[in-house]
Amino acid sequence: MPEEINHPVQGSKYDKIFRENMHNTLPGIIKHVLHLNVNTVEELTDDVLFRK
Repeated sequence: MPEEINHPVQGSKYDKIFRENMHNTLPGIIKHVLHLNVNTVEELTDDVLFRK
C-alpha cells in the first residue's frame, strides 16, 4: 500500500476529481481561503491559456 501513495496514477485520480468538481468548489475556496470577492467568472480558451 505505501507504494500507491506516491504513484503517478494516484495523483492523476486526485487531479481528475478536482477538475470535475472545480466549478462547484473553486468559488468557495476563492472566497473563504483567499478572502476575495469575485463578481464575474470567465472561462479561458486554449489559445489564451497557451499563448507564447
